[in-house]
Amino acid sequence: GCSGIPYAQQRVLCSGDSFDFGDQLITTAGTYQATFTAVDGCDSVVNLTVLAEDAVPEINQEIGLLTLDLGNEVTYQWIQCDDPGNLISIRDANGPTYVPTVYGAYAVQVTQGSCTFTSNCVNVTILDLAEPTITNLKLYPNPSSGNITLALPDGATQGQYWVVDTQGRRVLEGTIQGVPSVSLQLPASSGLYGVYFQDESGAIARGTALVR
Repeated sequence: GCSGIPYAQQRVLCSGDSFDFGDQLITTAGTYQATFTAVDGCDSVVNLTVLAEDAVPEINQEIGLLTLDLGNEVTYQWIQCDDPGNLISIRDANGPTYVPTVYGAYAVQVTQGSCTFTSNCVNVTILDLAEPTITNLKLYPNPSSGNITLALPDGATQGQYWVVDTQGRRVLEGTIQGVPSVSLQLPASSGLYGVYFQDESGAIARGTALVR
């Protein structure tokens, strides 16, 4: 079997709350480690950073993508914060990652249980918009262990797709003919991947996949 595959996660601890992590009961902020065994017998070493409710989490910015992944037990709302006194919620931006389409400052509001907090604002000055974008791609499940389904934009039946890692390297590519969706096997390395689809007209749809 395999062992020692490392993963890093963050989680917010609301005031008065606690939760189980492996065989540990977490009641205070700090850094913790636990080993979990998957159904295939491989071990995963999870390094968990627990943030206090009043801590300000930081957004990661890579290849035109913004991400703040605090697990599956929180809800996300991305916001524009160019004017600190007038935060604007971005429609349908409710996941751990967001792909900006215009320059500006962005943050994410996270709710977990009874506590809600807002991340730091980050300035986006470089966008990956060299090609026309038709829509955001639907990718599921997301996050995943690497096996995802890419659903084509409405009306599209054929085209080509490709996947890039955070270094801008193309790690997967192929064509789609006459089907509304296709299964993709992303690399085993955990992290963010940009997924792109180009239809016959040359318009491009894109999305972000998180592999854990």
